[in-house]
Amino acid sequence: MATADITPCSYYMYDHSDPSSLPPKPDGVTRFVVISDTRSKFPEVPPGDVLLHTGDFTLRGLRTEVKQFRVWLDSLTHFRYKFILPGNHDLPFDDTFYPLKWHHRQKVYEDPSPTVAILSSIKARSRGVHLLRDNWIEVDGWKVYGTPWIPTSLDKVSTWAFMLPRGEQLRSKYDPVINAALPPNPSSTPAPAPASFERPVDILLTHTPPHMILDRTSKGRNVGCEALSEVVETARPRVHCFGHIHESYGAVEQNGTLFVNSSYLDRQGNPSHCPIVIDLGPRS
Repeated sequence: MATADITPCSYYMYDHSDPSSLPPKPDGVTRFVVISDTRSKFPEVPPGDVLLHTGDFTLRGLRTEVKQFRVWLDSLTHFRYKFILPGNHDLPFDDTFYPLKWHHRQKVYEDPSPTVAILSSIKARSRGVHLLRDNWIEVDGWKVYGTPWIPTSLDKVSTWAFMLPRGEQLRSKYDPVINAALPPNPSSTPAPAPASFERPVDILLTHTPPHMILDRTSKGRNVGCEALSEVVETARPRVHCFGHIHESYGAVEQNGTLFVNSSYLDRQGNPSHCPIVIDLGPRS
């Protein structure tokens, strides 16, 4: 088990083969269990208050896959909430992509509305399941924002969901993260935050990593999003969780933000990594 104390939060690399590796949750703390890129596999996860899944919970976004994922979520009764962000493999959750490009990844067209409703219905919310697609939610005073957009693969045409060209199109998707802290029409270059800075978001969920942070591929390329890096530098979330680049699983703290790549599968699609547990709070 790896652990690091980062006031006011701690994180743990949970070892499911040794449940005792995870210390008891301290009083007054919110325990987040973070995982990503499970792709229709259903790992054992330790108990906590909030499950954070940062995308690619299916292999191709088939309705049967989403139903299976929902059954797994409902089995995790030890969580009060499960915050779910779609990724590029979760095709029908991208309203623009799916009607036009579903045939690139699926053999049969499925009406996306019933598929999305599996995770977004009133019944799902009553079970603590909350789907995040460019929206906010709050838990125990912590502000959580989720946005699924990722850069188009280098030199490739997008045949996956939630992909946009690098630059202003992507930046516009991330701007809501910082709009609460910046004046209208902010400069594209983030300015240093004032001493009295209040974070517009405490926990940021994205599918892509930011550029140069836990984004290195097996070919040695750093493929994270530059626009996201600018936004994170300005917003300074307490925690930034993501996945997508399976080879860069891990956690690192920089400039007051804990960055977490919780990809469950390795590059070959094999279960190789454990969930990452974050104890956060109490909020000051």
